[in-house]
Amino acid sequence: MTLQDLGAIGELIGGIAVIVSFIYLALQVRHGLQGYRSNITQEVTNHFSRLQFEIAKDAELLDVWRRAERGEDLTDIEQRRVTQIVSSYMIAFENMFFQYREGMMDSEGYEARRPIMAFILSYSGAQYWWENFGSIQHPHYFVQEVEQVIKEFQGHLQSPLVRRRFKT
Repeated sequence: MTLQDLGAIGELIGGIAVIVSFIYLALQVRHGLQGYRSNITQEVTNHFSRLQFEIAKDAELLDVWRRAERGEDLTDIEQRRVTQIVSSYMIAFENMFFQYREGMMDSEGYEARRPIMAFILSYSGAQYWWENFGSIQHPHYFVQEVEQVIKEFQGHLQSPLVRRRFKT
């Protein structure tokens, strides 16, 4: 075997090694993205869970939230508490929508939470807050998504729990 033959074999082995390295790198990147997506889904879930827990652990707040859910009249302070919670939910929904739009959250998880967004915005005073304050505090692309969600789920919000309806 000549030196030239050994050089050709070396180049072949080197080429195969480069291809194997690229495949390995692609698998590592894919694995990293899956882990990142999993972390995002976990953080979204944690945010919603913390909000629900904060409401549940405070009997007075739980009562106010229940009355807002039913469309009952609230005092000014109670209404402010509800709109602060709604604002926190909307920040979480915005993050979730951004992650979904960027391909970092799966569509099934996002689609499962869209009706909740409309339902929360149907609570006593929440629609007024959204129209007058919330919609100017969020990026335009998210405001468009919220408006679409409201339209899509408007008919579903006519449950006995929600007496106040979205304006048509």
